[in-house]
Amino acid sequence: MVFVQAEELGLKGTELPQEIDANTSASAILEKIRAEACIRLGLVGTVEEATGKSPAIPKVAFIGKPASYTTLSGREVDGAKLNFAARIMSMQKAHKAYAITGAVCTAVAAKIPGTVVHDLSGKVIGDTIVFGHPEGAITLEIELEQLKDTVAVMSIPVLLGRVRLNYRGKKLYKVLLLATLYPLGFFTLQSYGLKHATSSEGGILFAFTPILTVLLAFLFLKETTTFLQKLSICLSVSGVLFIFIMKGSRIDWSNMTGIVLLFLSSLVVAGYTVLARRLLKSFSPAEITYVMLGIAFLSFLAVSLAEHAAAGTLDQLFFPLASGTFIVAILYLGILSTLVTALSSNYALSRIEASKMSVFSNLSTIVSIAAGALLLREEVGMYHIAGSALIIAGVMGTNLLGKKSEK
Repeated sequence: MVFVQAEELGLKGTELPQEIDANTSASAILEKIRAEACIRLGLVGTVEEATGKSPAIPKVAFIGKPASYTTLSGREVDGAKLNFAARIMSMQKAHKAYAITGAVCTAVAAKIPGTVVHDLSGKVIGDTIVFGHPEGAITLEIELEQLKDTVAVMSIPVLLGRVRLNYRGKKLYKVLLLATLYPLGFFTLQSYGLKHATSSEGGILFAFTPILTVLLAFLFLKETTTFLQKLSICLSVSGVLFIFIMKGSRIDWSNMTGIVLLFLSSLVVAGYTVLARRLLKSFSPAEITYVMLGIAFLSFLAVSLAEHAAAGTLDQLFFPLASGTFIVAILYLGILSTLVTALSSNYALSRIEASKMSVFSNLSTIVSIAAGALLLREEVGMYHIAGSALIIAGVMGTNLLGKKSEK
């Protein structure tokens, strides 16, 4: 993003798109500035190449002091409620609202001293930024440290060459298929399944995932397990079921829609485990993880944008970021629960058989019990301990009681 002071263009920052496009002098200056940024970023070699070869990157916006104005749809915007006014260009034309990705960049710049946006911003209360655009005002909450940590976790290892990704000559469509299983397929089925069934029913059905994995691994990977390994897997599953049953949980067969969807989510995870095991002979764990999470991000973002567009609430897309609790939750789910879990699982699958790795998922029940006891002061009963012992024994047996020739 490139930011320009509106006053330097002879503008206020509250102009409507048609006024901006009619001001050919200001539009030409903005394009020249954007072209120079293109060169400095190494995207093109000359100013002349910028418009033809890189017309959309980087974006350029001009910023004005907070002021009242009338939107394209005739609504009045109160300048006293704004930190600043902003207009963004898209493909050499004034945007009729404000690009969402540009809005994030603009709000972040407002928090960085020395930037054009920061210098023109009014009083910023906490981390909340409110700025005006041609169709109204947008509110965002920016927490720079959290954004920095998230971006660093995903990007710095690759940029520094610590993690090398090489997809050349490899069958990438297979990894795309993998991404449709997890996280896309899994989260979709889980989300809709839990609308028709309880989380307890989901936990009970998910406990059968290792058994499904053993069956699929036998069919597609020709993996074999000894009788003792099969017994150990069943022991682990029974430990999870024992805990749920002792808590009074049951499967309500009248919730058939939810049960079917939750069972399919377990089947999808089993399929993912088996397919990932096969693909890890050609791809590294990091290569598979980056594609999986990248596809998931783009897909869920597209769904969110479509839903907001249909409801006419695009300006509310980032409203949840105003909640600190929401930020903490997505950081945990995005980094620890998703990124770290996916990388760890893929690495494990590159080292051990799918049937051996899958049974570790039942340990999540023990982690939940421990977390409840430590953080929520929940009581731990003898049935928790007995069930946990069965789960641990099953995991150990599955991994230690294989054929002697296996490594």
